[in-house]
Amino acid sequence: QLTFPGMPSIFYGDELGASGLVEADYRRPMPWQGGNEKLLAFYRRAIALRRELAPLRRGDFRCISAERGERVYVAVNCSDRAEKCALPGEKLWSEGLEADKIGPYGFAVTVLRG
Repeated sequence: QLTFPGMPSIFYGDELGASGLVEADYRRPMPWQGGNEKLLAFYRRAIALRRELAPLRRGDFRCISAERGERVYVAVNCSDRAEKCALPGEKLWSEGLEADKIGPYGFAVTVLRG
């Protein structure tokens, strides 16, 4: 959601790993102490990238196309196997990206400037 134009919807506690299927679980008090620090760092990095790149806040969403100027490419692999993916530009952030493949549940964000 942080790589799509528009306002992301993050429920309080998501960034610390709070979860639950029933209201009593997901409406617990905010876990200020002992939350998932790795997940919190992931959210902070995604938010910082969104703040840095205006197209992530105000751009149009199109599959593999962009207007002139700065272009941001986001690829997400929602499968349990590696998938081929060649993204142009400078790699800004990725998890599971190796050469021309994105690993299971991996992602990549690149930018092509100018």
